[in-house]
Amino acid sequence: MSAETGQWQKWRRVGLVLLMSAMAACSRTGPSTSAIVAPADEAVVVASFNFPESVILAELYAQALEEVGVAVARQGEVGPRELMAPALEQGLVDLVPEYLGSALAYL
Repeated sequence: MSAETGQWQKWRRVGLVLLMSAMAACSRTGPSTSAIVAPADEAVVVASFNFPESVILAELYAQALEEVGVAVARQGEVGPRELMAPALEQGLVDLVPEYLGSALAYL
């Protein structure tokens, strides 16, 4: 076996392992039956800032919570950080996707 063939087989194996790992990670299982479910009147309020990336991330979080049985209320495009911070402090919003650097700079 030549060195080139050996290297090719090595990378082929690595690629196969990575492909199998990715497929296993992407496979779906049913929703967890042991999920803690919030009562319907106590839905988690997921909000977003007023720019598209925040709206998309908030929707991803909302769908993930719903997948495990959590009731979710969406508040899309609430506004800038100056409006969102008081809403979080007052309990009007429970979750908003945020960039760590931006949040620390605001504080």
